[in-house]
Amino acid sequence: MLELSIIAVSLGMDAFSIAFTQGLITCCNHIGRSLRLTFAFAFFQSFMTLIGFILGGILSPWLNQFDVWVMAGILILIGLHMILEALRNSKDDKAIDLSRGWLLIMIAFATSIDALAIGFSFSLINRQIWIPAAAIGLVAGLMTISGFYIGRFFQRLKLKRVGLIGGFALIGIALKIVLERL
Repeated sequence: MLELSIIAVSLGMDAFSIAFTQGLITCCNHIGRSLRLTFAFAFFQSFMTLIGFILGGILSPWLNQFDVWVMAGILILIGLHMILEALRNSKDDKAIDLSRGWLLIMIAFATSIDALAIGFSFSLINRQIWIPAAAIGLVAGLMTISGFYIGRFFQRLKLKRVGLIGGFALIGIALKIVLERL
C-alpha cells in the first residue's frame, strides 16, 4: 500500500505542477477549467496505466528510450506557446487555457507517459492492475484540483504577465525530466 501511494503521488506531481500553473494564470471560469483539467489528468493517468499493463513488455524498449523526449517536447512547445501569447497580450495578459481541445489532450497525454511505464512494470511482475490504476487516477485528480486552487490562491498576488511564469514553469518541468533521465 505504501509503495502504491508513493507511485501515485510521484505520477501526480507533473499534473499538480501544470494545474498550479494553470490556476496561477486563470482569470475567469475557474471552476470549469479546474474540473476539465482534473478529469483529463485523472482519466489519462488511469487509462495509460491500464494500456501499459495490457501492452506489457511489447513496447518497453522503445518507450524507455523516447518517453522523456516526447513528454519534454510537448511541455516545451506548450510552454513556448504560453510565453509567446503572454508577450503578445501584454496589455490584457490573456491567459492560455490548457483545459480545452488539443492542448488539454496533449498535456494530459504527456504527463501520463510515466503511468504507461508503471503499467508495463506491473504487467512484468504479474501484479493486479485495477486497484492501482484507480488509485493512480484518483490521486492525480486530487493533486490536479489542489494544484489548480493553490495556483489561484497565489494569483491573488497580482503578478504581471503570469503567462510568462507559466510558460517558463512548463519548460522548467521539461528540462527537469530530461536531466533526471540523463
